[in-house]
Amino acid sequence: MIQRTLLALFIVCPAVIVTLPAAAEEAISAFTCQNGGLTRIVELREAIPEGPVCEVWYEKPTEGVPKQQLWSADNDPNYCRPKAEEFRDKLIGLGWSCAELAAPASSGEAEESGNAEGPLP
Repeated sequence: MIQRTLLALFIVCPAVIVTLPAAAEEAISAFTCQNGGLTRIVELREAIPEGPVCEVWYEKPTEGVPKQQLWSADNDPNYCRPKAEEFRDKLIGLGWSCAELAAPASSGEAEESGNAEGPLP
């Protein structure tokens, strides 16, 4: 009986492993906001292969301020999108004009400075 069970596991398990979906690719979306000659970028990263399940980054590229991580979540993939949208709406309320970017501007991982501190907009 045990031998048949083990044999069945060896036959069934490889088939299960082969049918597992491939790992999800990271999805990045971003909003760019303009006010006068200034630009703000709010970037949302979801389905990150390693690390948190989502992150929200903020950047002031026209002022040379590196990206700052505003929020991240280790377990709840639905946490970051509302945070990014609320922050975009806050910028709009402060007079900024925002639109979704087709592909976010990239500043490189070396410039990312960690969690945000101090006033952001």
